[in-house]
Amino acid sequence: IRDWVIDQKRRLHAEIPLSDFNLYAIPHISLYKIKMEDNDEMIKRKVSAAIATHTSFHQPLSGIEYLIHGNVSFTVCVKVAKPERIIALYQSLRETFKFKKTNFHPHLTIARDMDNNSKPVVQRLFQTMSYEDSFLCDNVLILKKNLTLQGSKYEVIFNGELK
Repeated sequence: IRDWVIDQKRRLHAEIPLSDFNLYAIPHISLYKIKMEDNDEMIKRKVSAAIATHTSFHQPLSGIEYLIHGNVSFTVCVKVAKPERIIALYQSLRETFKFKKTNFHPHLTIARDMDNNSKPVVQRLFQTMSYEDSFLCDNVLILKKNLTLQGSKYEVIFNGELK
């Protein structure tokens, strides 16, 4: 799946220039963005507790979808089929961290925040694609975003295994 998404990024980049962020982002499904003071140990403990009752599962993916961000931009991604188990992980994290409820829509991003003017080109590239696959979801990674003079860098601060 990872290689396929990377290939799609390159294919897309050949048609419309992608930002380095889009081109080099590691394929993943985001559960939540934590914006809080820098306390890695507390975050690790809370995430560990939130996922303790969850077990590993096979997650199907099915098709391409577009997420619209107003009149300005959109995201092209792989659709998460039968998202109940991922939604359950999200809800556990939300309850543990007392996050405000949001409209959570699990997806596997190919490229995000692209200008709406590029949408016809992107749709043409993906219109005949019928992507189907699945993966074993057996861990939850916590990435920490560090701002540097060269831009944003992410580091893994926690890798929690699902039973």
